[in-house]
Amino acid sequence: MQQNKGYPSKDRPWMQWYNGQTADDEVLNRTVWENVFQGNKDHDDEIALVYQNVKITYKTLFDRTEEVANALVGNGIRKGDRIIICATGTPETVYILLACSKVGICAEMINLSLGRDAIESALMESKAQYIFCLDKIYLKLQNLFEQTEKKIVVIPVTYSLPLVLQVFLKIINKEKFDLHKVIRWKDFLLNSTEKFDDNTNSESELVIVFSSGSTGKSKAIVHTNHSYTTISEEYRICEYPFKRNDVFLNQIPFFIASGLSFMLMAPLMLGITVILEPEYEPKKWVDDISKYKPEVICATKGFWDVAIHEKLFVGKDLSHLNIAVQGGEPNTEKMEKEINELLKTCGCKNQIVVGYGMSELNGTLTTSSFKHHTLGSTGIPLPDVIVSAFDTNTGIESPINERGELMAMSPCTMKEYADNIELTEKFKWRDASGRLWYRTGDVGYVDEFGEVYVLGRALDVVEVSNKKIYLFDIEKEIIDRANVSSCKVVVDDAATIFINIISDDDESVDEVNNIIEKHLPPNTKFKVKAWKEFPINANGKCDREALKVE
Repeated sequence: MQQNKGYPSKDRPWMQWYNGQTADDEVLNRTVWENVFQGNKDHDDEIALVYQNVKITYKTLFDRTEEVANALVGNGIRKGDRIIICATGTPETVYILLACSKVGICAEMINLSLGRDAIESALMESKAQYIFCLDKIYLKLQNLFEQTEKKIVVIPVTYSLPLVLQVFLKIINKEKFDLHKVIRWKDFLLNSTEKFDDNTNSESELVIVFSSGSTGKSKAIVHTNHSYTTISEEYRICEYPFKRNDVFLNQIPFFIASGLSFMLMAPLMLGITVILEPEYEPKKWVDDISKYKPEVICATKGFWDVAIHEKLFVGKDLSHLNIAVQGGEPNTEKMEKEINELLKTCGCKNQIVVGYGMSELNGTLTTSSFKHHTLGSTGIPLPDVIVSAFDTNTGIESPINERGELMAMSPCTMKEYADNIELTEKFKWRDASGRLWYRTGDVGYVDEFGEVYVLGRALDVVEVSNKKIYLFDIEKEIIDRANVSSCKVVVDDAATIFINIISDDDESVDEVNNIIEKHLPPNTKFKVKAWKEFPINANGKCDREALKVE
């Protein structure tokens, strides 16, 4: 066993699992569009996208991107401008994003899982003049859109499908759309020009994603082209087992950071076929796996929870899978074992790959090493990423295997919170040596193998009898000692602790009550509830507010 060498940031113990490859500066200095084109121009007959069984080659992807880029400029949108996108995974959304990279436009990806008020606020505060919206989303939010003076381009979800379906949609929408208030996608494309300067660079703003708002108001996070080209290179040089022409099922909405970075842009730059699924729902995800038989899938812990406890994979063949990923929330050792047993039972030869990251750092900080992985860890930092724990009161780094607040350095870090210098500066943090880090807001540690363990949120703490108790420590106590597969602990404003467990055993609630009565100080207010599965929100993560139940 390797000896403790001291401090993660100095010793970088995760590097023992890498072969020393470095990122290609030429690739890093290109835009996303340039890398997708350069990486696939000699393979233009290969499949880039699959949408509702329609296969789209790289040649078509290039042509449609050029068409949209010409239309953006033809309609008066210029380099440095911003547009709004209200859409999920359709080919047209991909073309718009790549065209933005080509022209130098920034796309604001409205998080459609937010409440109506938050969506309205994002639309009204934006300086963009154009909104690009899927027809189904427009119909759901039509009253909201009618309040804005921005130009709205409505895109049929079936635009890339056979003509008969497009005609059918046109008939249906003829009675619903007021064509005086919106611009049809096909009409937008007619205003086209090929005369524009596409001399953009990797530092050009490309995308704004909005955080989930779980810790306050949703934040607008600005990422450049460089952020996306770097994440692609990180996966290439860490020997992640992606292969050209692998099929990657992408059902995570593009307004979620990982849905864009790990599941769309990086795969396209690496020559991987992306299946686009605009519906974000666990049963649909499982059906798509059976339908398309992809080599690569990715889902949140919430999706895996539902799939296991509703037995959605029973009788399914997963022998085609090479990479199955779980992210979004840290896993427990028990849950990881359950997923691995599921994969093995269904014929998958490999175990689950776990990851950890945040939207501000473009989705990924750590991922499982295929040479060494310990159950319960979130894997090791990507090659050019550094993660370490700190005592934030002193600014001193925690030694290997000692907990503290996790900080990160990453080449995929956001440019800024949009138009908010104060909030951007708060995200930054300097240690006692003056080194610049970025706050994850999580508590955890790094072990001697370089694996990162995320224990829970630094703010998930309750004070009882003048004693501070981390909620994740309660969760661990229950997971370790009770017959439960998962546990989520939340607290309300009255300091009542809600202990939520997943268990098929009717006696588990009594068991947990006994454990907690011994673990917590006297007179602690707590309630225990058993679930068949935890409620999940539109982001695919556990709905923590729904867990605060009497």
